[in-house]
This record gives sequence, C-alpha cells and structure tokens, in this order.
Amino acid sequence: MMKSKMINHRQKKQQETEESLALEAVRTLIRWGGDDPDRAGLQDTPARVLAFYKDFFSGRDIAPANYAGSLAPDVTYDDLILIRDIRLVSFCEHHMLPASGRAHIAYIPDQKIAGLGSFAKIAAVCSRRFTTQEAITNDIIEMIQTAFSPCGVAVMVSLSHGCMTLRDPMQSRSVTLTTKFSGIFQSEPSRQQQFLMLAERPYDKKE
Repeated sequence: MMKSKMINHRQKKQQETEESLALEAVRTLIRWGGDDPDRAGLQDTPARVLAFYKDFFSGRDIAPANYAGSLAPDVTYDDLILIRDIRLVSFCEHHMLPASGRAHIAYIPDQKIAGLGSFAKIAAVCSRRFTTQEAITNDIIEMIQTAFSPCGVAVMVSLSHGCMTLRDPMQSRSVTLTTKFSGIFQSEPSRQQQFLMLAERPYDKKE
C-alpha cells in the first residue's frame, strides 16, 4: 500500500513538472512569435493550449479491444457495408499544423456486424494525435481488422493539410487522398472497384 502511494506521488509530481514545462514552452513560442505572453490577451493562452491538447490528443492509449464489444450478437450480414463522410481532424507531426477532411470506411463482416458508431470513434482515435495521413489510413484499417476480424476492410482518407494551405495561399484548395485495403478487398479487385465507386458516388439531390 505504501509503495503504491509513493508511485502515485512520483507520478503526480512528474505530471506537475511536465505541465509547468509545457506552460513555459507555450510562453516561449509566444515570445518567439514576437509577442508578449504577459499581455492581457495572452496571459491565459498557455493554459488554454494545454487544456486543448489534453482533450484533443487522447487517442493514443485506446486499444482495439475497447471496440470489440460492439459486435451485435443477434444480427448477421455478409456483404459490403460502407460508412461515408466521417469527419476527421488531425495535426501534422512535421509542422504541428491542423489537417482536416473525411474518411470513407467499408468492411465485409464475417457474419457478425459492428455498431456503426464504432467506426467514427476509431477514425477519431487514429487521427486525434500528431501523425501523418498515411499513418491514419494504416491505423484505421489495422484497428478495425483487430477489433472485429472482418473478411476485409477498405479505407479512403481525404485531408486538406495546413502545412500546404496555410503556408501557400496558391494551395488553399489542395487535398491529399490515400487508400488502404485488407482481406477480400486486396484479393478481389472487383471489391476495390465497388468501394471506390460507392465512396465517390455523388449524393442523390432528391435526398
């Protein structure tokens, strides 16, 4: 019991030290940008930045097993299921600038189907961190494959990157597209084509 208290105390002290260093780091960046971190409009900015980071960058400690329980025990299906236009927001690990856009995710169940909300949560977990678009695409497919063991998964990610759009006004409308396939989507090109057709199909204006 005493050992546990000592460990918790050390962890708390370490967290306090890291928070103090992080606050000062934000103040340093403000000074580096040519402003005064002590002026009225910026005094609380370091604390606000840390609060945002703590909330936003929360995805790295969540394991695929957290979602495995969303498999429906009483519903079966054996063909393609597509979830379109899942909103994504991330931060580029190279420039610490935002990237935003959408993901399309399709999978073919091995009979049991997963809750649709799980796919948006997995996409968020994989993107809410310092990362790259390629890593997001890989991580989404690997987490779904591990959590649900489907017959195959297809992922398309389309992001607008601040490292391009903010630094170069001429690239304000540029978008980067990545795809990844596993299982039956890899072995059967017709399944890939089906996914790509459905993912990019325009919405019916009557809807």
